[in-house]
Amino acid sequence: MGPHRVYSIDTEFMRTDTLYPILGLIQLNIAERIFLIDGFKLTLADFWPKLYQAKLNIFHACSEDLELIYHYHVNKGQAQPLLNVFDTQIGLAFLGQGAHMGYQQALQTTLNISIDKGESRSNWLARPLREAQLAYAANDVIYLSQLAAVLERDLKQQGLWQYCLEDCQSMAKDIATQAPAHLLYLEHGHFKHSRKQLMQIQQLLTWRYEYAQSANKPLGFILKNKVISELIERQPRNIGQLQNIRDLHPQVVREHGRHIIDLMHKLPSDEQWPLRLGRGYYHAQGEDLMTKCQELIVQVGQQLNIMPDILMRKRWLVLIFAVAAQQLTEQELPYWLTGWRYEMITRPLLALLKSEQAHLTELLAPLAER
Repeated sequence: MGPHRVYSIDTEFMRTDTLYPILGLIQLNIAERIFLIDGFKLTLADFWPKLYQAKLNIFHACSEDLELIYHYHVNKGQAQPLLNVFDTQIGLAFLGQGAHMGYQQALQTTLNISIDKGESRSNWLARPLREAQLAYAANDVIYLSQLAAVLERDLKQQGLWQYCLEDCQSMAKDIATQAPAHLLYLEHGHFKHSRKQLMQIQQLLTWRYEYAQSANKPLGFILKNKVISELIERQPRNIGQLQNIRDLHPQVVREHGRHIIDLMHKLPSDEQWPLRLGRGYYHAQGEDLMTKCQELIVQVGQQLNIMPDILMRKRWLVLIFAVAAQQLTEQELPYWLTGWRYEMITRPLLALLKSEQAHLTELLAPLAER
């Protein structure tokens, strides 16, 4: 293995009752030679850096694979993004095949090859692995380099190859970057929540994430998202009221009930509470402006031969609206929107919204009341 190599990679792992994946097997295709590496039994400290030194690493739907790599290979306490990545699922999306095409369907559609996926729910930590498991695992990389070659050819013919690689890099950066604890409330908050409720959500989510890390337990094992919603709605103040929350596990109540109540009702001073969230582009008053934005996205997508939902995701459009409405600097935009998309669609959208500044400010300005 060396820096000139191109690796086609897949991993098999277990993650049923842990926050972090437990590696079972690594599958590698190097110059059409297949290697199956026992990640459960072997120490692989020397292996992970080789992926960073490779010419290119080819995956299909690699978000969980990258999470695993980052978990097992942490440099100076921080995960380093694996930027030399080509995800064939992202390549298929750029070619209009949908954003989430599975590997089996990708091989059938692109190469007319059928593979068996019957071992997808196997126990990859059991030893010895069965012959059927090993054959299934090998199949996941035997044809991966062929798939990548066809997609690279088609993407280059359409002038989309560099755009696709940049999106693969952005995805790898996203997975390597943990959201700051003080911003976790944005994942669950809603424009209807008061500032106090947003502060409660922030405290609950921060505790849940930190406890999940320390205990290596899935977030949902501690507090499901729907439990957090019910806590915010019902505002329990004692253990008895907490026990009436549906889907809140009795063991969590026993071990952490008092702390959960304190998180909800012993809050920082109100000047530290988050501002209320804007109502968002989906609000009825924004329909006309949203229509103009969607028309522009479709027009640019047709020019580039890129599907609109690949060119501009909803959450990115929310950020563009917020930056325009609050007159923030473009530094507030994520790298997804400041790379190849900037001149193509980000800048034109910002110009369109600037021309509608008065309407937009009224629509999206954060609410000030508690």
